[in-house]
Amino acid sequence: VMWNLDQAMVAAGMRYFDGAVREFVDLHAHGQREDGMIWSFHEPDDGPDYYETFYGPLGFCRSKGGLRWVRQPAENHPESFFVRCLIQAWQATGDDEWARGKVDYAIRALDFAASDPLRWNAELGLLVRPYTIDMWDFQADDPTLPPSLGSAKMMVVPGVTKMTVFHGDNTLFARVSRELASLLDRFGRPVDAARIRSRGDEVFARTLSRCWASDNWIHKVELDPAVERGLGDVPEDERLSYSSALSLTRGLDPTRAGKILDRYEALAADLPAGSPGEGYFMYPPYDRGFDGDSARWEYMNGGVSAAVSAAIARGAFAFGRSDYGTDVLRRTLTRGLSEGRLHWGWRGATGKDPPRGPYRTVDVSRSARMALAAPAPKGRRPWMDETVPGNDLAAFPEGPFEADGVPFSPVGDAVAISERPTWDAEFAVATSGRWGSVSLLHTAGSIGEDGAIGYVTWRYVDGTERTVAVLRDRHGGGWWFPRLTAEGASVAWSG
Repeated sequence: VMWNLDQAMVAAGMRYFDGAVREFVDLHAHGQREDGMIWSFHEPDDGPDYYETFYGPLGFCRSKGGLRWVRQPAENHPESFFVRCLIQAWQATGDDEWARGKVDYAIRALDFAASDPLRWNAELGLLVRPYTIDMWDFQADDPTLPPSLGSAKMMVVPGVTKMTVFHGDNTLFARVSRELASLLDRFGRPVDAARIRSRGDEVFARTLSRCWASDNWIHKVELDPAVERGLGDVPEDERLSYSSALSLTRGLDPTRAGKILDRYEALAADLPAGSPGEGYFMYPPYDRGFDGDSARWEYMNGGVSAAVSAAIARGAFAFGRSDYGTDVLRRTLTRGLSEGRLHWGWRGATGKDPPRGPYRTVDVSRSARMALAAPAPKGRRPWMDETVPGNDLAAFPEGPFEADGVPFSPVGDAVAISERPTWDAEFAVATSGRWGSVSLLHTAGSIGEDGAIGYVTWRYVDGTERTVAVLRDRHGGGWWFPRLTAEGASVAWSG
């Protein structure tokens, strides 16, 4: 497996069936950067690409041995997962001689993680990262995201990116520190073992102090308490994520572990409509901030995974809740058998979210210059410049109506923008107040090969702005038989 995190997760199970678990450790020990950094993944080096162009100058991409080695700047777990891969390989093979030759690579990796100024906060003595969903390498697209070369959501700008403390990075670091210390004791290195163990224990204690609320983890703790990301209304200490389940086997005491298991059992008893189970990568999903990379109820933003369910079950078994753990596995297996395999992920809910409100409509009549009919009344552009009578939207209903609970007030004509000559290239409308969401009643004539219908830019009173692409099939489509595949978009009218 090319990715460091994926290898650790796959090897956790495959070590019982396949002895080929040392090779990844050998390869990534060979590729380890001189300062101890571990790469996120490797791939064949087939010439210059995005990573070499944008990551290379920052030290996050290099070519070596016919492979391209890449570190995702937002990640802060590769060093810990490298050590976890080493431990799992040793457990699977019992090969002391091989493991003895790898422990120094592991020590260098953890020492790097606990000293790199980009990802280690010396004042707190904790690992830090930008705001991501759990361990994901995509940052939230929020007002704090600084511009950068390449994809801003993947990059970290030193001293500018707003960082957070994530319990998952730190509990993982603490666990593998304990495991590596035990291996060092076995190999007759008590001084190294004591140092690694002590630092891991301190990280774990600090993590509990800063990231544990009364009955749950705080998903992300902002280093700057003044930061407002605008990702939705769910408090950080009301979230369950993949690392919530993983933390159950990383040293939690029975009381705290019981609180997390209580939350999972309560969720299992009251799942959203169509949910395949409580093993969510993130629950509840985010309203905003990750739309372009993971829509609500999809993948990391509210998707359900057999991997998370397995972590919940292991935690339940570890803390004496075997009936619940067995139930989680039985339900997951039953679903897998019914579908022919255990999927990595399922959509987290099938029903639409209840409409948010109250809504207010925005008057765009001053910019509406395209008629819904073809041919058009004098002074109006015909619908989509159609010349064939009747090939139009003249049957569209007049007056206010609702679509999926959202009120609209059509003005009789349509605002039309296009890159074509003689068309308006853009239009703007001024409004005021705080909005939780914006719903558009729109359609398209022709759509380019890139799938972009257009772009919406919000310009705020403080001078900042945010632009979002309106994409075919995700946010809208052509006016003839549109196909919409993403949550939050639907056909408002047909006729």
